[in-house]
Amino acid sequence: MSNVIAIEVDNRRLLLAVDYLYRAHMKVFETHHLLPASKVLIDQLSMSVKQVPVEGYYTESEDLQAYFLNIRTLQQLSRADTQPIAHFDSYQQLSKVMFSAMYGAKPGSENGFFPQRLDALYVALDTTAPGEWQVETLTNKAHEFSVAHNDISLIGLASLIKDAVVLAALRESVVLYAAIAVGAALEPPTYEYVWSVTEDLENKVNQFIDLFNTLTSSNIRNASAEHTAYFYDAYKENDILGRYVYIGFDDSKEPMEYYHWAINYPEQADDLTVDAFWDTEIWTTEEYYDKKL
Repeated sequence: MSNVIAIEVDNRRLLLAVDYLYRAHMKVFETHHLLPASKVLIDQLSMSVKQVPVEGYYTESEDLQAYFLNIRTLQQLSRADTQPIAHFDSYQQLSKVMFSAMYGAKPGSENGFFPQRLDALYVALDTTAPGEWQVETLTNKAHEFSVAHNDISLIGLASLIKDAVVLAALRESVVLYAAIAVGAALEPPTYEYVWSVTEDLENKVNQFIDLFNTLTSSNIRNASAEHTAYFYDAYKENDILGRYVYIGFDDSKEPMEYYHWAINYPEQADDLTVDAFWDTEIWTTEEYYDKKL
């Protein structure tokens, strides 16, 4: 009696796989290329690096933390401050990354130190009163923007499929790990990989992958049925439970309140959910684990 187990890669699993692959390659690129570039600018401008909460995977190594703090320091400057270093290769390299369509379809303010892109979730937040910020409302608005602007950024792709959990995970660019339990079988199972990704998402994911590979000299494979096992293996490596991201604030209140999304697995729930909450402080992932998990 044959024992065939179907292993499916659907829209959610593809995006979580792409996120995992993006992070793995991007951490190397940031450490070896962007960190040195940021140090050149910090030194040339004679700046002291500011200490702010370090978010996401940037806590994983001293180099990544240093890069995060360097960029946060530089982002506090204005466009006028670029005059001494605008011609530097380091500034041009970092600007190219910051303004890449990987990070949003809409150009942002021209007044910042780096050129800026705005993603679908930012636009959703920006066009909704803070009192109306709800997971479903913001997810739907982000979806509308993504469709209207052909947004191929990670956030745009997550918005396209209207999956709040994926949207929260990719917003912080964290990994998801999903354990799949297989019961005992009478004979060793064989696996049949099933590609269930919609054509529109597949095309846009490949645009993102092509852009990322070109920018970082990486070699992530194209999203297609022939690479189902490759993306499924990447998807299995992911773990987003407990990850959080600060995505907005309301400065009409005193003290100012910050809006957070986190990924949780409440008791009695069938799947991961997005835990949205306000606080007068910006949390860290460690705090979320300690207080809410």
